Parts: sequence; structure tokens; C-alpha cells
Amino acid sequence: MYNQSTINTQSAYFALITENPILDEKPQDALVDIRSNYTDTLFLFKQAVTVSAKEGLSIIALTDDLSQPSQLHRFLLEGSIEIPSKVYFNVIALTNSSQIYLESAKNDEPKLLASPKRISIALPKPVLNIEQIFSMNYFSNLTQLNNSVKSHPYFELIIVDCGQLSIQLDEKKLTLDRQDSLLIYPNQKVQNTTTTDQDIAYLSLIFDLSTMPIQIQNKIFSLKNQLPYVSNQIKFLMNAKESPYGIDYIYQILHSVLLYMLAGPIEIETQTNTSMRENYESDILESMISFIKENVEKPIQISDLVEEFSLSRSSIQKYFRKYTNETPKEHINTIKLEYSKELIRNSQMNLTEISKAVGYGSSQYFSRVFSEKYGLSPSSYAKSIVK
Repeated sequence: MYNQSTINTQSAYFALITENPILDEKPQDALVDIRSNYTDTLFLFKQAVTVSAKEGLSIIALTDDLSQPSQLHRFLLEGSIEIPSKVYFNVIALTNSSQIYLESAKNDEPKLLASPKRISIALPKPVLNIEQIFSMNYFSNLTQLNNSVKSHPYFELIIVDCGQLSIQLDEKKLTLDRQDSLLIYPNQKVQNTTTTDQDIAYLSLIFDLSTMPIQIQNKIFSLKNQLPYVSNQIKFLMNAKESPYGIDYIYQILHSVLLYMLAGPIEIETQTNTSMRENYESDILESMISFIKENVEKPIQISDLVEEFSLSRSSIQKYFRKYTNETPKEHINTIKLEYSKELIRNSQMNLTEISKAVGYGSSQYFSRVFSEKYGLSPSSYAKSIVK
């Protein structure tokens, strides 16, 4: 990828002309068609010249030292730039063809010199190319899996949503816990069995890749810490198939998981900018809130969040304070109490049953916390509702 010439208003090789040029007023004899995506030649003018982008996309290469190939700099040409004398340059097409205006002083004919190395288009290509997703299924409420051996000529990604999944992969036995992922390669022999009597649920995606290194074969990766938004939105993925751009979202999620498996975890604090870090923190917080809602009937403590998400207590405190203006304990109570109001409005449960449904040990404690939060007791709130 190339830096745009408009990023730097001044550099050692050119100066950006900040006034918007009127291209239609430029001399037609300065118009140059660029049809080649490489060159072995550089121009050198005696006086400064102006180069302006007109049609298509062009790459301009510049240097002030022909003896140093590493000093040959490339930019995506945008707007108009002025190139001083003693700077060697040339322009190639990034698109199939392009047009530029090259304005030089009258009778200033350039010298043509050999470039220290060929100037050509060098755009990085992605390593991962997901050609097609054939199948996506969510298997749930499984206490006993079919233990027959299967194989198919495509890749299959497994993400465990709950329980513990045991897989016999060729001759190797692997055990996946909740939020673990595993990539099964084409034609591997797979046999699924349970290791506990608890329910098992997992997501399966069958797809085709143009290429995939074998370095992650037969390896288990936990998504809990680095990609919590994936493992905590599995059921959403199933609904996304029918929504606008849902397939795009599924491809993006699959690509993110595979990239994480190949490249390893990202050190958020040292390698990402503020915006990416805040996105990460927001995803983590959303996952913790989802966990609280899914376990609202339990007496959840901050220690449960520490264990579930492998985060420090101070990090959890920071995320809740930053994004909710509440401590973790206060926000847990907020979630529980909001749900209790919903139960009071929409269910036939009595207050004792509701207090248990939202994870409080006694109806007296539930009433005290409710009153402190809303300024009235649960029974008073119930009477205030018009049925």
C-alpha cells in the first residue's frame, strides 16, 4: 500500500500545491497518458516541474540519490505537487491506465537515466482467501454425540459455546472447553464424543480456502481473551445469515478467527492505537454484560468475571467505570434489578420467586437493594403498575 502524496505538504522530494488546480485550464500538451505499470527510467529536469493527477490512479517514484536504491520513494499521486530540480522521478499506472499533467519550464527537456532498480507496482496481497462458506450450523442440547468417523475435503472450524467437546482427530485426542476453537483440515478423520454428562453446544463452519499453512493443525485456540466478541455472539451469527450484510459479517468473523490462529494474540496495550484499544475494551465489556445477563439467576461476583475472562480485577473495574459510570457490583445489581422489574410487570411470579430468579439470597435483601436503587419497594412498584 502506498502513502498519498497529500499526506505531507512538504517533503525532501516534492511540495504539495495546496490550491486546488483547475485541470480544464491546464495546457493540453502537458497531458500524459500512463499505460505501463513499471519503468526502468527516471527523469531529471533542470528546473522545478509540476505534476498533477487527472484520471485513474498513478504512482510517482522519486529519489535524490541514484546510488541508493533503498532511497527510491513511492507515493500515490493526488492533487498537484511541485518537484524541485535535482530530484529524479517517474510515474507509472496503478490502475489499468491513468493520466497526469506534467508541466515544465519552456525548453526544459529532461535527462533520462537508468533507475537503480525497476519501479513496479508492489501491492501486498492477503494471505488468507476464504473462497466459499458452504455450511454453518449450531449444534445444541447435545449430551451424546454421534461417535461415527467422518471426513470431507474442506476446512471446518469448530467453536465450543458450552460444555466440553472431545474430538478424536486422526490419531490425536483433543478436548475443547467453552470458547475454544479448532480448525479441522481437509480429509482429516474426525470422531466426536462427550467427556462429561453435561450439555454440549458448538458452532461448525465448513468452508474452502485457497491455502492454509499447517502450523495450526491439531491445535486448540481459546477465543476468550482476544476475540470475546466472537465466542459470545455465536447465536447472533446464526441469525445474521438472514439479515442484510449478514454473510459479510460471517466472512469477517471467520477471517478474524483464522487470522488470530495464524498470527497469534495482539498485544493490545503496546501495538494498537487508542481507537482500536477502546474497541477492544468495549467488546470485552459487552461480553461481560452478556455473561451477567445469561447468568442473572446466580449470585455473580467480580471474581466470577476475573475467572471467566482471565482479566485482572483492576482492568474490570476500569472498564465498568469508563463505559458505565458504575462499579462492577453496581452494574451487576442494575442488570438484576432491571430484569426484576420486567418480571414484576410481565410474569405471575411472587416477590420471593423473583428474588431467586435474579440471584438474590433472600427476598428481604432483594427488597432492600431494590428500594435503595429506585426509592420504593418491589411491592410498591408492583402496585403502581396498571395491569
